Amino acid sequence: MAEYIKLAMTAANALASWEGLKGMTRRVMQPQPPRRWPPTLALRTDCMRPDRLWDDRISWIDVDAQGNETKYEWKPRYAPGQKVYIGEPLSPQGKSLRHAVYTADRTPVLLADGEEVRWTWRVNGLAGRYMRRNCARMVGVIGDGVRAERVRDITHNDRVAEGCPPDIATSAPASEQWFTDIWDSIHGKGAWARNDYVWVYPYTITARGAEAQELLR
Repeated sequence: MAEYIKLAMTAANALASWEGLKGMTRRVMQPQPPRRWPPTLALRTDCMRPDRLWDDRISWIDVDAQGNETKYEWKPRYAPGQKVYIGEPLSPQGKSLRHAVYTADRTPVLLADGEEVRWTWRVNGLAGRYMRRNCARMVGVIGDGVRAERVRDITHNDRVAEGCPPDIATSAPASEQWFTDIWDSIHGKGAWARNDYVWVYPYTITARGAEAQELLR
């Protein structure tokens, strides 16, 4: 588990992580559990069992009215203690010899030796999931408390951990509206109402800038 793997984010979420406002992220479970998932099978509880091996999968066999069986399996991509680097969107800047900047704050992307990254991609913007490892400016570690739950089970404290701005975080209704808008903007209109099951990943940024670059060399 010593190797760093990518944790991709939007520009806004990456900036909140950079500024120390964000330390939790939610990712939609694939495949989604069936809507008739028994309430007695609390996935959150199962996932947090202290004896669970994180190499194991959570599995459940669904039987429909005709007796047909469907086996579902889930495994979190990031286990507690997993080292990650933040993949964030990049954009070009300049006219002729263009260089790359972080979309979030337009800061130039520098390699570990201080050299600016030239824009060689044939697109006008790069999503965080496509960012190269050597362009990362943040590394971190997944914390305890990895779990699965419905997205609308999120608490006010978790919305604050998700990066809710300080001026909004003083009000629970305001923070809920903020997160609802963010969730729908990322996953499409109606995603909040759909109330998907998600993996919840707490994380801590452990190094930024040149220090992070050195750790990834």
